[in-house]
Amino acid sequence: MTTRIDQTPAPPNIRETEQVWAGRKIFQALFGAVKAAMVYEANNRAYRSRADELGGLIRDYLQCYGGLRLDYFNDFFFVDGVRLKYGTGEFSHDRELATLFEGLRLGGLAFTSAPDVEQLDRAVFALAQIDRKVDDPYRALEAAWQELQLAEITIRRMAPKISNRLSTDQKVLSAEHLRKRRAGAVFFRAIDLLRDFNERIRDTGSFTSAKAQRVVHDLVDHIVKDETSLLEFTAIKDFDDYTFAHSTNVCIYAIALGLRLGLDRRRLSELGFAALFHDVGKVKLPQDLINKPEEYSEDDWRMIQKHPVLGALTLGAMLALDDHHARGVLVAYEHHRSVDGGGYPPSPEPRPLNLFSRIVAVADSYDAMTSGRVYLKTRVSPDEALRRLLGQFGARYDPIVLRAFVHVLGIFPVGTFVCLSTGELGIVSRNDQSDLFRPDVRVLREADGSQTAERTVKLTTTDAETGRYLSYIAEVLPPDGVDFTVRQALDLPVPASDSTSTTSVEDQADFVSPGQRPNV
Repeated sequence: MTTRIDQTPAPPNIRETEQVWAGRKIFQALFGAVKAAMVYEANNRAYRSRADELGGLIRDYLQCYGGLRLDYFNDFFFVDGVRLKYGTGEFSHDRELATLFEGLRLGGLAFTSAPDVEQLDRAVFALAQIDRKVDDPYRALEAAWQELQLAEITIRRMAPKISNRLSTDQKVLSAEHLRKRRAGAVFFRAIDLLRDFNERIRDTGSFTSAKAQRVVHDLVDHIVKDETSLLEFTAIKDFDDYTFAHSTNVCIYAIALGLRLGLDRRRLSELGFAALFHDVGKVKLPQDLINKPEEYSEDDWRMIQKHPVLGALTLGAMLALDDHHARGVLVAYEHHRSVDGGGYPPSPEPRPLNLFSRIVAVADSYDAMTSGRVYLKTRVSPDEALRRLLGQFGARYDPIVLRAFVHVLGIFPVGTFVCLSTGELGIVSRNDQSDLFRPDVRVLREADGSQTAERTVKLTTTDAETGRYLSYIAEVLPPDGVDFTVRQALDLPVPASDSTSTTSVEDQADFVSPGQRPNV
């Protein structure tokens, strides 16, 4: 009997590059074997070489990863839930492979053990020889599968395509909105972790770091898969308690920056952990000082400048000094020091700052300026924050790190409200690395002042006849100068409650619309 599996692919958790590459090669080998089976007999040399290659790849994959699931869903291929990109140079038959799956109404195959040669041949020839012109090719395939006793290779019917429009009745989510939900789940888990950390340190003075490292690994996975996947959430500034969101934002900026600087996964994880806990020393300070809405007095500043030392002592006292924790102690101590020797706490003798500290210093300052909630009580626009950072190029901040940070965020960072030359009001939703001056802008209001249906303007678009750009950013608007929040403007999902600790990324906890603001 054919075993049915879920109607949609498993959530696309990021996998190591080697695993995705191996799955990619299996898809292509499957296509080659099926095409050969359409022409040759099973004992033909041309077919045999392709079938043997396919069998070998499947065996190697199962030996490494234990199971194999190949999915075709909504015009995309997946290997164990990881979506594959179309049209890479090494794999040029994606469209033909898609036609094969669509013609059979085949949604995927799964292997729990390596098939023997005879069984794999029967499966390949069934895929090659089923008549695609019958009313239901998948039913014919399913009958052949049962007749050929291919129970160890499971197949499933292709699921209906999901519309890119949201259905208010069925709440069908587009791929883009689903991406945001997954990113939001990870983002709010990090905030919840920090809230729990804060409470445990105050109550018991201890905290286990295993959960923190898992959360950081999730953040690293999202950013490695898509560098900009979490930057939208860092633009949210309307949290009731911004302390935890600030550290989460700094962690996200730091990981993205470390990735741009070429750090591997292990070091990205260490960097993310250090960035997430860079302000741990503030736990030891009075909370009315941390949340003070007014400008700090001299006494306030003297008190706040103790938090780097307090942070290093706190992490050093409660955690075993493995690589993650040792980096955390160092970054907690150094993140307010300058590359020219200034900053605090004062150093008895000049010494170069650790790379992680230099990265976190840039991320910390940028988020503080754009939030108006940490040190600078007046919020500035993202582009203005970048200009202020660049004004201390080589003095306060490392020039190489700062230059890379600009490339991560763009000239107009995600979350910047802008007015276009054609009169529309919008918000920067994604940067185009080919031209940082011309990001994608989500239009919020038309030139005549009317609300707009959802649409995005790519500022790199040119007129076909003249070659001139159709639009450009004419003005950057102050953060408080528009009647939209970033959540509304970017349509960011938020948790239905502030209890995100029970939410796993895979389970996808309930989210509410951006207009329903949670108490976070």
